[in-house]
Amino acid sequence: MANTFHVEHFRSPKNLAFIVYALVGLQVIAFAVGIIASLSYLIEPDWSFTLDDGTSSPVFLMFIGLSTILRIGAFILTIVFFLIWVHRAYSNLSPLKARNLEFSPGWAVGWWFIPFANLVKAYQVMRELWTASDPDLDERLDFMPAGSSSNSVLGFWWGTYLVGNVILRISDKQFDAATSQYKTAILLYLIGSSVLIVSAALLIILVSDITNRQLQRKAKLETIGYGSELPPPPPTFASEMT
Repeated sequence: MANTFHVEHFRSPKNLAFIVYALVGLQVIAFAVGIIASLSYLIEPDWSFTLDDGTSSPVFLMFIGLSTILRIGAFILTIVFFLIWVHRAYSNLSPLKARNLEFSPGWAVGWWFIPFANLVKAYQVMRELWTASDPDLDERLDFMPAGSSSNSVLGFWWGTYLVGNVILRISDKQFDAATSQYKTAILLYLIGSSVLIVSAALLIILVSDITNRQLQRKAKLETIGYGSELPPPPPTFASEMT
């Protein structure tokens, strides 16, 4: 089956990957602040400050709220640059001679925005991106991957990402419903945040792995004579003698 798209030139995804690492790291910092504030609240729940209207508010709940704002902002930016990275990395599969691809670069990004379908299709996009970037290609098999087609990091990342977000959603509902007792909401927040920190670390590993696999595949293709050809020289015309 032929690919549904064609891209002429390889563009390194390395710089975009570095941006993704930084933004994911910022999310981890926000989670860490929230975890510290949550543990502090469990130890000293009565430490509060008085608002202008005379009511009191727990200090550590304020830090949890601030960390959540930072996390959401970093998360939105991470989505933007991660999907830009996905589009570039998937586009590279064409000049990297990958065959029988199920998706196009546009749909590799588009499936992330389709509710319910994204629970399966987004994972399949990442799995195909990892597999088709295999540097251990077999030229005799039309450049198909010769290495392993499985990746445990990918599965663990997707699982922790989904589970962590579900737990945080439940925690948010608990915060909204609570009046003065936030212990259950905070315990769920601690669990969800911890799971998502693991997910963030696995995402960095996955993005780094796919980026390096593409660079290695490009280098291997050049060693066997693909992708390293120089463009033909411009035509020259002999001047006519008068």
